[in-house]
Amino acid sequence: MTDTLDFHWMTALLKATSVGVLLFDENNRICWANARMSDFTGLSAEELKNLDRETAAYHRLETLFDHPERLDLPVTGRYAVSCLECRYETLTSPMGDSVYAAFYLDKTEQRMLEARVERLSLSDDLTGTLNQRGLLRDLEILVSRSRRYENHLSVMMLEFTMPLGEQTSHYILAASRCLREQLRWADIIGRFADNSFLIVLPETDIEAAECLAQKIFAQLEKMPLTEGMESRPAAYGGVSQWQRGNDMNMLLERVGFALATARHDQEKRVVAA
Repeated sequence: MTDTLDFHWMTALLKATSVGVLLFDENNRICWANARMSDFTGLSAEELKNLDRETAAYHRLETLFDHPERLDLPVTGRYAVSCLECRYETLTSPMGDSVYAAFYLDKTEQRMLEARVERLSLSDDLTGTLNQRGLLRDLEILVSRSRRYENHLSVMMLEFTMPLGEQTSHYILAASRCLREQLRWADIIGRFADNSFLIVLPETDIEAAECLAQKIFAQLEKMPLTEGMESRPAAYGGVSQWQRGNDMNMLLERVGFALATARHDQEKRVVAA
């Protein structure tokens, strides 16, 4: 039977495959689509047929016509697909006619798993906030933006002086929750070291950062001690603002210096530098 597959059988096979298929004519216009591509895009085969870049833009599908190696789709299709791996071939018939074929394989689940692994690699096991690696990644992005647009950007580093142990872990976890309650959705918090947190404050100047630090320390004072702790750990903070010419390391050095000054002084819980 396979030796006698005709056009109708081949069309049925292309419609049944789990791979999305589009055929483009010489004008880079879609001339045929299979059912799976309809599932992926949310458009029927008839709607996809004769689609060009200008018309596709109304459906946010104009990137189809760039023929990328990976395609990120708006989540509108039947299977909520967002990531497709793309392959292309120029097919020539025995009569010499040619058509440009595009094949799309759903990689959404793989992308989600990769994103989950990345989040785990950037998260602190205890608090669920970012770890140092995640913090540095996000901070570098924001510093680059400030260098380009001169946006306000401040950082705050908080440190608790306490020995490592089970009670410490309980307190650090409780402190992380207390800190997050004081922050905006755009602020970034992470565990920078065992007993310290770094808070990144986009669109925030040094005065606003100092006010926030004082508010945070007031809330920390109200936080109940965790079981097994006899006294409240000493806490110190440093704040610093991005300045023209600063890179990420210079900003971290300044906030580290501010924290060290606060730790040495012990009378001023928050120091700005």
